[in-house]
Amino acid sequence: NDLSKEYWSKVVLPETEESLPHAGCCRTLPLHHPILPFTVASHSDQQQQDSVNSLSQDPRLNISSTRFVTTTNRILGGLLLHVERYKTSSCEKAGRLKDLYTSCRGGNLESAYGMDPVFQPGSSLFSSQASGSRDTFYKDDEQNINQFGVPFGFRFLDIAGHDVGYPVFFDVDLDAEQAAKWVTYLKEGNYLDEFTYLLSVSLVTYNGNLGVITYFHVHFEFLSSGGIKVRKSLLHLIGDLYATSFDMVRLSLELLLVCCVATNWYTEGKEYMEIYKKTKDPFGYFHKFSNVMDTASLLIFLVSILQWVAMVYFTIFQLKLKTSYNVYQDLNSNGNWLLLANDGEGLQEVANSIDQVASFAALMDLYTFLNALNILLMTMRALKLMDFHPDVGMITRTVREAGDDLINFAVLSLTLIFGFAMMGSFLFGSYIGSMSNIGKAMQTLLLAMVGEFADFSIEMSLVEEPFSAVLSIYLYFWSYMLLVYLILLNALLAIIVAAMDVIKHVDPHRERTHFVAEIGDMAYYLASAGLHHCVSKIKERVPSWYARAGLQERILNEDEILAQITLWRKPPPAIASTSSYRRPSKYSILGRNALLERRIMRMGARKLTVSQLQRILTEAR
Repeated sequence: NDLSKEYWSKVVLPETEESLPHAGCCRTLPLHHPILPFTVASHSDQQQQDSVNSLSQDPRLNISSTRFVTTTNRILGGLLLHVERYKTSSCEKAGRLKDLYTSCRGGNLESAYGMDPVFQPGSSLFSSQASGSRDTFYKDDEQNINQFGVPFGFRFLDIAGHDVGYPVFFDVDLDAEQAAKWVTYLKEGNYLDEFTYLLSVSLVTYNGNLGVITYFHVHFEFLSSGGIKVRKSLLHLIGDLYATSFDMVRLSLELLLVCCVATNWYTEGKEYMEIYKKTKDPFGYFHKFSNVMDTASLLIFLVSILQWVAMVYFTIFQLKLKTSYNVYQDLNSNGNWLLLANDGEGLQEVANSIDQVASFAALMDLYTFLNALNILLMTMRALKLMDFHPDVGMITRTVREAGDDLINFAVLSLTLIFGFAMMGSFLFGSYIGSMSNIGKAMQTLLLAMVGEFADFSIEMSLVEEPFSAVLSIYLYFWSYMLLVYLILLNALLAIIVAAMDVIKHVDPHRERTHFVAEIGDMAYYLASAGLHHCVSKIKERVPSWYARAGLQERILNEDEILAQITLWRKPPPAIASTSSYRRPSKYSILGRNALLERRIMRMGARKLTVSQLQRILTEAR
């Protein structure tokens, strides 16, 4: 468009790809993207320069303050680095070898270190002009100037979400050239040195397309063993809740879920009181594992609802993020680049914002985990509800039958695997990564138990000497395969098969029915029961309608009742098979109830079913 053409006519592009300044906070974008890290040329024509400045104020062309991860996630504020350092102390564990290693790691170091490369001759950032006026940037004391007359580069500060350390903030207002110089400042100023034991990188972005705030954190720990342990986390937080019509639909479903959970709490509480009245045992309700599972699921529901309410309150009323912060006094200063503005208030504000997002993003992550766990519990509760069915409930009854044997199997298998894990870590922990500690060894062996041991087999093949190590590896591997993979897993299958065989032989003459036929029986019974219930309610609440229709009930005498009960003692008459109705199985609960409902007392136009007679006799007792 015309705007972009006018913009590109006033931009100086680098002649070669190598001349383009690169930095960690910026990235080269495709030429069709209007936000590019190029420097606008300076011209003598003031009018032309003013036109360029007006274009740079356009939000789409704001080069100096808009930074993205990929092309849609906007960086809020900038990138926060934080270093923690240790001070040296005597080596207490060295013992008689203490002369070989004179200093070891101690506590946290809380003194200025490094150097400002702007004042260091030989540095690529050295400025003779700034060096000649050093006192205008730093106080001439031992807290600011080292023994060689060069200012310290980094000073410790206590900020939110971190221990006392040395923070550096890459502001989004830095252009590409400035950001590249800041990276050089960290390198030549020795931001990372031999005393560094922790480096953390934190970043918060916002995606307006999805309405999602993302917290990204990388944690580099320099271990005493010489290795570097890297931990990273990527957490998400919904930035604007209940802002669209779809969110209102979700709110309605959430309220419905709250009502369902409250109803479920009521029914479980009612069941608890019934069991307590019968047994007088306050823990009698929890003697059944299914009740424990129900209670755990409902507790997770309650905690999740409270967590969601807390997150909604936070994002609506407390979360306040900015696109930029006033952290450093002057980003274009010739010296003392890391001089904080307003005694560090801006940096503290950045740290507080990142810490808030990190805390509630972690809460959101916990909320997701609890709901995933609750889905598993709800699935198990659904299996429990299917236990009544002779075929569908086969799994739950099999597990119940094999419960004791499965517990014994679990104890035996875990004992063997733990023993092999200890042995593997002891023998191969120094040169096989998957056996470097007992935890990793347990994970490797559990995966091998189900046939997944690709990494372990590759690491085994890399060990070629000494011969004793190679022999130990193969003896270890094949003994584990024989005892655990072949014997234990087949024993597990035998336990399950034996339990299922017992369940199947409980009723060997059980008549099997087709699944579709059972669905038909269920639909027929529910429809007939529902119709019967509706008719009964109408008769109870509107007796005048019943009388006007000529269906008024007449009183039965004792002889008629005794005669009908005598008939009921005989087996129910066979129901003729037709193409539209198949006789339900006598072992089907729904089918048996349907037959009982058909055994009725006919008195003219009136009918009295078994359930009605039972209710009448119960009320008259």
